[in-house]
Amino acid sequence: MTRLLPAGFSFAALVLFAVLVGLGATGCERDLTPPLVELTSVEPREVDTLDRLELRGTGFPQGRRARVTFRGDVRRAGEGEVRGITIETEGVVASPERIEVVVTEALEERFCGRPEHAAHATFAGDVEVAFASSAPSAPPLAGEKRGITLDVRPGSVRPDVSESRTREATRFLSFLGVTVGTPSPRGMPIEAVAVGSVAERHGIAAGDVLASLDGLRVLELTDLVPISARIAQVGIRRGDAAAPEIRPITLVGYAGERIPSELAPALVVAGLALAALLLLVLPGPAVLVAAEVRVASRVRRTTWRSLCLALFGAGPVAVVSAVASVLVGTFALGPHVLAPELDGAVLLATSLGLLFVARLALAKGRFAFVKALWRFALPAVLLLGSLVGVVVLVGGYRLSELVRIQGGAPWTHTAARSPAAAALAFVYVASLLAITRVRGAAGEAALGGTAPATRSSAKRPAEVLERLGVLLASALGAAVFFGGWQIGQDATSHGVGVLLLAAVVFVLKSWVIAAAVLASASLGASWSWTEATAFSIRRLLPALLAAVLLLAASRHLTPPAPVEAAFGATLVAFITLLALRTTWRVRSALGRPEPHASPFL
Repeated sequence: MTRLLPAGFSFAALVLFAVLVGLGATGCERDLTPPLVELTSVEPREVDTLDRLELRGTGFPQGRRARVTFRGDVRRAGEGEVRGITIETEGVVASPERIEVVVTEALEERFCGRPEHAAHATFAGDVEVAFASSAPSAPPLAGEKRGITLDVRPGSVRPDVSESRTREATRFLSFLGVTVGTPSPRGMPIEAVAVGSVAERHGIAAGDVLASLDGLRVLELTDLVPISARIAQVGIRRGDAAAPEIRPITLVGYAGERIPSELAPALVVAGLALAALLLLVLPGPAVLVAAEVRVASRVRRTTWRSLCLALFGAGPVAVVSAVASVLVGTFALGPHVLAPELDGAVLLATSLGLLFVARLALAKGRFAFVKALWRFALPAVLLLGSLVGVVVLVGGYRLSELVRIQGGAPWTHTAARSPAAAALAFVYVASLLAITRVRGAAGEAALGGTAPATRSSAKRPAEVLERLGVLLASALGAAVFFGGWQIGQDATSHGVGVLLLAAVVFVLKSWVIAAAVLASASLGASWSWTEATAFSIRRLLPALLAAVLLLAASRHLTPPAPVEAAFGATLVAFITLLALRTTWRVRSALGRPEPHASPFL
């Protein structure tokens, strides 16, 4: 009789058999899974605008577009460090082993900063390449390369910004007491060190190489701009050393022209305290108090329906307003409407033309054209002067460029970046108000004025033309000063839904500015030409001259991005507190009975 197997042997055999089957099934699944993408290198390590960045690896599916993501830290010359940044772009698969990424202007801006303050940037972090899987539920194919260092140079830098950085770098080298030679890929060679200098005390000698400053690779003279006003992290490469040695140098006694970045939080706190003191503690000026009383008096006699009719019109006028809104929104749907160089000029010429024709339609008597032109000229020239100041300030004139350099947040708008920009924005809006308030037809109708249906037929065409002119001028002001259609970084690279949202935001901004101008024009009696001229000479002309002086000063005292952000946040907080204060005081005035004079007095 055959000997039986030991007890428990059958159970062990079953377990072994199940394990082998499971491993075989796993192996089959692994064979069915597409191979992973592998990223091995990123070349070159120094790129300029419109250069091609090549990503080498294996397993890149041909005919597909790759999503390339940069995750890490970015350091810019004189602008500090941006930690934890994520930059996404698209690449084209040139072969199964190579992906090409074009360094576009939008991609360069993400690394180097806004065009008016663009600076050489050093990126240190990880690069990921991902492809959408063909199966709906399957994860994307992705490969990652860690520890990548990439230097991106801006395509163009404003001459005044470059000169300011050159002067600052020269001053920093003089503080160190070193003389440098022609830069190389390894850095800036040190040719001589002064006896008893700061560099000698820190062990820096002739023959060393200035390789980095505050984490930024030194590729040219303008990279030698310290970020802090207290200490600088100087990277020195000696001999054939691969990695530079970081030596902290205290900047005691260093006199720089730039405002230190460390002052940004202090500026915000001081600005908020000053705004709260002026608006919430001290009594307001008599002009503001009188305006609040007039607003409360108008609101008592105004309904929402009358406000909408005064702003958008009724019947054919409302249709014209809707068509104009659609035309304004088209500027946000593409890179340009007519041409990059013509969009802003056409918008300006059309708005001023409509406003002038509206003034001409209301002029009476002989020489009506000359009278209308004479009364229209001074505010229009001041409005043009504010736009010229913005072009000089940011170094660009294309409407798309003027919008692209701004951010979606209010403190990143052009009007909030510097005192010069704020003054130019005030001159632009106030000039538009001066044009509208001179016997304006649309201004008379706003906030409870005469209804459009009851006015004479002679004023109705002038009202329509003036409303369209104010709307187009407000759209130009919104694009130049108040962020335009920006709702985030590079919104044009997103889908149709984001573009439509940007168009809606742009139209809303334009109507808000137009409503503010028309409402301000209706708070008091319409101005005569003498009153408008006095306002332009006493208020707008000094503001424009102050903006010019601030603009000239900014050529020699260039604030870093944190200081600009601090000023913008303070200005936005001031305007917000002013709006809240005015709203509260108007609401309080509405709760009190309106005073009436006795007819027997």
